[in-house]
Amino acid sequence: MPLGTPTREPSQVERSFNVFKQWRALATRYDKLALTYRGGVVLRAIVIWVVALQKAVRWRGMR
Repeated sequence: MPLGTPTREPSQVERSFNVFKQWRALATRYDKLALTYRGGVVLRAIVIWVVALQKAVRWRGMR
């Protein structure tokens, strides 16, 4: 698909941002300090990673 052509489905990057934005504090940029906001982003990334890891382990155990 050529650059600049709209796609019907959201890209992987947009889906990743939507997963992050499900946490209200990140979606509304509630924190005033950038360091606190970054800490929230890192914490959310860890939670997403742990959940994905648990799903992978369960899926592998079912095989």
